[in-house]
Amino acid sequence: MRKQLIYLAVALLFFNCNKKSDFNDLAGPQVLKGVVVIYDNLSGMQNLLPGKNHKVYIRYSGKSNDEFLYSTNADAAGQFYFNGIDPDQSYTIYAMADTNGVKYYGENNYTTGNYVDKQADTLKLLPSTTNQNGIHLVVTAGNQEPVPNVTAWAFNNKALFDADTSAGRVFDIPVNGYGVGNKLNIPAGLYYLRVKTRIGSKDLAGENVVKVDPKGIAQANIALSTTPLPTRNGIEATIWDAAATPVAGAKVYAYRSKVIFLSDTVDYSNSLFTMTSNAAGLAAAYVIDPGTYYLRAVRIVNSDKFIDVKENVVVTAGAITPVAMTVVKK
Repeated sequence: MRKQLIYLAVALLFFNCNKKSDFNDLAGPQVLKGVVVIYDNLSGMQNLLPGKNHKVYIRYSGKSNDEFLYSTNADAAGQFYFNGIDPDQSYTIYAMADTNGVKYYGENNYTTGNYVDKQADTLKLLPSTTNQNGIHLVVTAGNQEPVPNVTAWAFNNKALFDADTSAGRVFDIPVNGYGVGNKLNIPAGLYYLRVKTRIGSKDLAGENVVKVDPKGIAQANIALSTTPLPTRNGIEATIWDAAATPVAGAKVYAYRSKVIFLSDTVDYSNSLFTMTSNAAGLAAAYVIDPGTYYLRAVRIVNSDKFIDVKENVVVTAGAITPVAMTVVKK
């Protein structure tokens, strides 16, 4: 018995030494509860995702997030609660998430006298504006209708941008089926964006400049319009599956160096430029440098990769080079 009392005394001492000095054990009579919801507003449609098993924190209002009083895990539906709430105190309940490479954050504030026992609120997590940056791109044409499955070239050098080719770009921004693309966590500065594509028999192009700060996601809009390209050249790759059905959303990675083409088989990050196939399976790039190109078409479905390659694709000045590619499971 004496040994058990000693163990208990040591445990209590350890607990008291490790809790925060102003921690009151949440010993009040009230309860605050809610549900965590991740608001994905970067994909072109509003996706609401429950914050399944996300950690939720509570702190006194005015304190930093590092000075939280207590934390709990939301359940599978994103629901949580904190008991022991003192109605004479003001609180902030907050949570954060990192989903698909995007950081989310949200908080609800409860001021003394402005909340009630068992109050339930939605804790909305939105893309964070304090610990990430980037570009949120929206591509439209006509009456502001979204243009799906095109690729924007991004430059940080105006002289290279003004050369009107893809050479010298620093990254691509692929656009999804809702005309939206994102590039996050990039160096701050000015970026010059260009989209060139063909829809039916029309050549469309659009440009914009966007300033990216060290924190925050900057929105850029590109409105495509018909543009005459009398000396247009390029590659038009049509992507098919094994059943001769056009494949939308395939990425076609283009290379000038065969050595790099043969070596770049993991994340395809060393391509010269990228094309994205539309609903008709067409992936195109126009006004590109004449020469010999090596192409790799990739369509990822869940964990499966469907791939085809074409070597020695010759592009000449003033002409379009058609390429047919059939992606098969690898």
